[in-house]
Amino acid sequence: MGSTKQESKFYLGDFGALLPFLVMIAALIYMAFQGTLSSSAAGAGAFFGFVAAFFLMKDKKEFAEVATRGFSSSMLAQMIMAFLLAGTVAKLMDVGGLVKALVWFATNLGIDGKFIPIVVFLTGAIISSATGTSGGTMTTTTPILLPLAVALGCDVNVVAGAILCGAMFGDNIAPVSDTTIASALTQETEVYDVVKSRLKYAFVAAAIAIVCFAYVGIKTTTPIQVDPAAMEGANPMALCLLLIPVLVVILMRMKKGLVYSMIVASLVGLVMSLVLGLISIDQIFSGGGVVASGFQGMMSIFPFFYFAYVLNEVFIIGGIFDKIHAKAMKYATTPRRAEIICGLMTCLGIFFISSPTVNIVTVGPMVRKIAKEQNIARERSANILDGFSSGLGGTLPYSATTLFPLGLIVATGLVPEDYSVMSYVPYSFHCWALLLVFWTSILTGWGRKLEKQPLKKEEGNG
Repeated sequence: MGSTKQESKFYLGDFGALLPFLVMIAALIYMAFQGTLSSSAAGAGAFFGFVAAFFLMKDKKEFAEVATRGFSSSMLAQMIMAFLLAGTVAKLMDVGGLVKALVWFATNLGIDGKFIPIVVFLTGAIISSATGTSGGTMTTTTPILLPLAVALGCDVNVVAGAILCGAMFGDNIAPVSDTTIASALTQETEVYDVVKSRLKYAFVAAAIAIVCFAYVGIKTTTPIQVDPAAMEGANPMALCLLLIPVLVVILMRMKKGLVYSMIVASLVGLVMSLVLGLISIDQIFSGGGVVASGFQGMMSIFPFFYFAYVLNEVFIIGGIFDKIHAKAMKYATTPRRAEIICGLMTCLGIFFISSPTVNIVTVGPMVRKIAKEQNIARERSANILDGFSSGLGGTLPYSATTLFPLGLIVATGLVPEDYSVMSYVPYSFHCWALLLVFWTSILTGWGRKLEKQPLKKEEGNG
């Protein structure tokens, strides 16, 4: 007897498993082009996909279990905790007068705001390379560098793009980055070998980004003559608050984790601000104080991450990638074709999954099978997998990566609460460059390496 085809768990079959994502993406793209894709609007778009999944999944009990698993996700819990603490730190730096102190310092040194976007990008690249986390980098740099840059005449959107790019540089290249580790493990190779072979792609993309930031920095920066009266009350002691992000970086380098590092740094920052007289007790514990208002500024982005996580689970349950992989194997008949298929599959995955790390873990095993058939070096397939995941992860307006800094940017008070992610995604130059570099590499063969095939034993030899 022939094998019985397994019945789909979704109405409309495979299309029913895809439709919730299509609904979410359509809603987010509509909002993006309308210029209304804010942090709260992104949650609404993901909710529409969530509702579609509810109606399309046949077993409502199983759907309820999937939805409940979303709340029990350790990744979601860590993200929420990091966001809340980041909001507190951002508010603390604002109330403590760090920005005014930095502007006072920068004007006394005569720093030209035209080149601040490059400085922001390089600072973020150094921090993210040291810590391996894009979220931690954006969390520590946004409250400081964004207000400083704007105070020096920079365009807020350009600087926000530079912050995102700097964070993604290290997320793509750092040996301790979750995407680097995941890409190496799924391709069955060593992290060190992956990083060593990935440097050339990352540096070329970074060079392109620096040129772009230099150009837009010159074109968009408005020279500002700081009124000395505006600097009255600037307290140089507030510069000590720079120790907060430094402490976060040190603790993360010690592998203490983002949440632990943020908790310790937040407490140290609060105590230091009290001791130095930068804030009062009332400004900590009151309803409008640094803690309460810091929390409030971060709440709107949470629904998106929750509903998006549930939809990722729905996508995996549908088994769509397994079917795509089976068809892809038929066309991957040469190394170049195999790499093109690997690139397209990775891009398709991030298009639906929207999280670089989750995408690498999901698509990685299939990329490994395709690359192995054509004897493509493991480091090469790991680089393709991470390059496209990071590149698209930093440019899609609805990805977890591009939406992550949105709440941080709003929390600075420099933009309205309905500030759109589409305002800074066009300036994500490093991530756009990663996509260009890796497609060029695949089509031209630059950097392609094949593994040596093991020698087969001759017949009759023991």
